[in-house]
Amino acid sequence: MSSYYSIMLDIEDKICGVIGGGKVAERKIRSLLDAKGKVTVISPELTPSIQKWVEQKVLYFVKDVYNSKYLQELDLVFACTNIKEINKHIAYDAKQMGKWVNAASPGDAGDMILPATLKSNHVQLSLSTYGKSPLAVHMMKKHLTHQLEKYEQMAMFLYQIREQLKQSHLSQSEKGIINETIKTLDILSMMEHEGFSEFQTNVTQMVEKLVNYSLTIDELLQYLYNVELESY
Repeated sequence: MSSYYSIMLDIEDKICGVIGGGKVAERKIRSLLDAKGKVTVISPELTPSIQKWVEQKVLYFVKDVYNSKYLQELDLVFACTNIKEINKHIAYDAKQMGKWVNAASPGDAGDMILPATLKSNHVQLSLSTYGKSPLAVHMMKKHLTHQLEKYEQMAMFLYQIREQLKQSHLSQSEKGIINETIKTLDILSMMEHEGFSEFQTNVTQMVEKLVNYSLTIDELLQYLYNVELESY
């Protein structure tokens, strides 16, 4: 099995070529458009949804069967035909040209795989079994969907603390101590209890006082330490 490196790409204005016009291609195109990629579709036929995108001029359409000449101007390649041998051929050509390529089937023909994702305004989770079991990914995604709102709330709370600490007079070492202390707290479990809102308000206010020199770092750390003890 290949060893994969997880990465998030900014594909805005990148030319993303999708070869194929079926349901698999449709799902790929939708996610690429959501990420503001510039999509080119090469296929003799299209699903109604892809055809609608063509008519709306949100992508560029080449009505043709696959030809390697179409890979020249692409930044990313997605082989999404319903014929494995063609997808393997596309992947081979793309690699020869130094292009990153994802093959819908067989998945190991390309050199990048696309994880399932869960998104909210400020959180994005990626899930993958390295192509072993799409069903397992579906089940994990379903489970985590119920947790996403909590992750979002936690992320925004900790983001606020981070921004406040950036404005403080504390040294990097002192900021690190606060962050390491917060890491010891099981915040997701704390969010299940009524007292979390009070804790969130207290920490925010205390950090604000810290920034304004009306509270010491020891006082904040003592409060966090007491909260940690009470949570066990």
